[in-house]
Amino acid sequence: MRFAESINDAIALLETIGSPSHNVLHARGVVDLALNICAFYDADPEVVEIACWWHDTGWVESVKSHELLSASLAYENLLFHGFNRQTACSVYDAIRFHRVNSIPKTLEGRIVRDADKLDLISVPRWQQSSEFKARGLIENLDDRKHAIKIIPRMRNGILSLEKSKIIFDHMIGVFLDFLSTSSDPEIKSCFNELISSATL
Repeated sequence: MRFAESINDAIALLETIGSPSHNVLHARGVVDLALNICAFYDADPEVVEIACWWHDTGWVESVKSHELLSASLAYENLLFHGFNRQTACSVYDAIRFHRVNSIPKTLEGRIVRDADKLDLISVPRWQQSSEFKARGLIENLDDRKHAIKIIPRMRNGILSLEKSKIIFDHMIGVFLDFLSTSSDPEIKSCFNELISSATL
């Protein structure tokens, strides 16, 4: 019960953020990817799942240091719901180092970070951003354009686990098909930028 309560608290926070790319859809995508990766390693799936739901909640206050705030929010929430300090610390560590240039201290942290980065090539995430733009909720896809700069080095320079790289290999073709067939000129330009990088 307390597991579900903590996740519901994270979802409630995410729903207040209003970001086209750091929201419930993204968190759910990261959870699914992380649990897939987790199944192949000796990691704690409960820590991984809770960390995934909480990893971007810090966006409620700060974009630049969101990972630290997210980790702190999760830590306090878990203690509030009666989790032991060791579990709260494990979740904290898994969230704290999920930025692209961070080095996680734990296996759970590596899984969360890899899953978070893999979700950059999630078609539903891009579709949602495009829908937000079409409805006038955002002006452009600048946050997605930033992701495009990361993708060419994702497989060999960012992802740390072999299973994550295998998942990347399965996802990238579908992602490129989506970009190449999109009617949105901003998405088309992202496709052209990726293809010109010639490193995928």
